[in-house]
Amino acid sequence: MDEETRKKIFEPFFTTKPFSNTGLGLSMSYGIIRRFNGEIKVESKAGSGTAFTIILPAAVGAKEAVTDHAMIKPAKPSRILVIDDEATVREVLEKMLSQADHRVTVARNGDEGIRLFQEMEFDMVLTDLGMPGMAGWEVCQKIKKMNPNTPVGMITGWGMEVNQSKMEEYGLDFIIAKPFDFNQIIRVVSEKIEPRT
Repeated sequence: MDEETRKKIFEPFFTTKPFSNTGLGLSMSYGIIRRFNGEIKVESKAGSGTAFTIILPAAVGAKEAVTDHAMIKPAKPSRILVIDDEATVREVLEKMLSQADHRVTVARNGDEGIRLFQEMEFDMVLTDLGMPGMAGWEVCQKIKKMNPNTPVGMITGWGMEVNQSKMEEYGLDFIIAKPFDFNQIIRVVSEKIEPRT
């Protein structure tokens, strides 16, 4: 691959094969590897091929790591509304959160998410920032008007656009950046919901 492509390969949804790939594989791999304090190196030359080198630390304390994961698993299921216009992102979040015993409802856009929030009860809302129609900020604002005690988190790859003052203005509780770090999401969701359960 050329240098410009190499710089973008770990970005969420970046793909050179738009009709056969989602562009999430490498970004998710990167997130998992970084979670374990590892690194991934890329060597590539256009027309010659690409080599990925993954370096992970020795598994010292593996027993403690398993215990840590068990500790963040919620004691009882929570009702979570996931709002994202990307079908793949909705599916990934639904599967991941369901594995942690949460009950997940998904919405394809802000309008559908607000309607579901009016019709059902949720312990938390996770919304994308950049969506056609109603953006994540407006979703957060509307939800907080209906129930200010419901934690709202924003999952976004646009982290540089989000600052503390804007979070306070709209009532946003937390941000999780793409690429996803699965354990981070489970931990943050557990921490934000627990005081209310």
